[in-house]
Amino acid sequence: MVQNYLWLKLTAIALTIPSIQTIAVVRASANPISIVQVTSRDRQIAPSVQTNSLKAEEYYRSAEQKYKKQDYRGALADINRALQVKPDFADAHRRRGVLKAERFQDIPGGLADINRAIQLDPKNAKACFNRGVIRAMQKDYRSALVDFDRAIQLKPNLADAYDNRGVVKAIQQDYRSALADFNRAIQIQPDFSRPYYNRGFLKQNNLQDPKGAVTDYDRAIQFDPNFVDAYVKRGTVKAENLQDFKGALADFNRSIQLNPNYPLAYTNRGFLKQIGIQDPKGAMADYNRAIQLAPKDAITYRNRGALKVSKFQDVPGGMADFNRAIQFDPNEALSYKNRAFVKYEILNDRSGGIADMEKAAKLLQQQGNRQGAGELKSVLKKWQKAKNTSPII
Repeated sequence: MVQNYLWLKLTAIALTIPSIQTIAVVRASANPISIVQVTSRDRQIAPSVQTNSLKAEEYYRSAEQKYKKQDYRGALADINRALQVKPDFADAHRRRGVLKAERFQDIPGGLADINRAIQLDPKNAKACFNRGVIRAMQKDYRSALVDFDRAIQLKPNLADAYDNRGVVKAIQQDYRSALADFNRAIQIQPDFSRPYYNRGFLKQNNLQDPKGAVTDYDRAIQFDPNFVDAYVKRGTVKAENLQDFKGALADFNRSIQLNPNYPLAYTNRGFLKQIGIQDPKGAMADYNRAIQLAPKDAITYRNRGALKVSKFQDVPGGMADFNRAIQFDPNEALSYKNRAFVKYEILNDRSGGIADMEKAAKLLQQQGNRQGAGELKSVLKKWQKAKNTSPII
């Protein structure tokens, strides 16, 4: 048996910076822009300016309504019309930038619009915040922090800015500062689900506080009962850290009920069925569904390959899955590790097994996992010295 050698892992979900997945969701302003007040003297001197301003406002409000109805192309068309009649409409530039980046994946176009909004209105805190989100999406974290700092300076109670700044700090491994920002976002807006989620992720993955993580995921779900990622992450920590397999299964089931086309939920539920509740057929069905939804997900192939070898004695099928995992992610160290064990222990391909194990150890070292790399190097030394090695059960 090689089951003890095969490395399976629940797939992690990144912090959400609006999305940081999904960096977090880029938010448009919740409040409609106020109509510009025009004095009687203004009306006498520049009636065309007044007409243009009011017409621009109408288009802007129409865009807001279409956005709420998820008619994003219609919203973009209306904002374009608003800017045609009033080119210096700062918040319309901002909203168009958000729309381009969030809904049309036009990051350069979105950034250009938000830059223009800030040029027209340097004290627009929301524009600074939105630019910070876009820069974080571009992985320009230093500039993103500058923008979030500026947004907070202009509007000290902007919870979104603290939440997103915390995400960027976490990415930069400044975990304590990130925690402080999440705490501040929650203090400002106690019913804001996302900083609870992000703080839970931080506690689970960086602060070694799984129970605290579950508490935060509970709060995120309390304030947003349809928060799919929060169910998946809560299920993950229940399965991995607390061995609460029943609770984890309920969370994965709920996430799939909310979003039947979410591959990550199937991958993690498959892992739970494979390792936690001993349902290999159910695990296989979940992995198959996850791959159907995300045909290039390396981790799911890795887990399915391990399942095929360990539970179904399908070595060729398992090797095919490990090969696909490496094809889709050449830096997926644990797929090399799994393939190494199969080659060395089952197929008697010792040179191939050693080569794969060396590759896995090198990748883990490069990725900062010194402990994992050290464990594999210890196996390598035994393999390289041994003339006959039997599988360890």
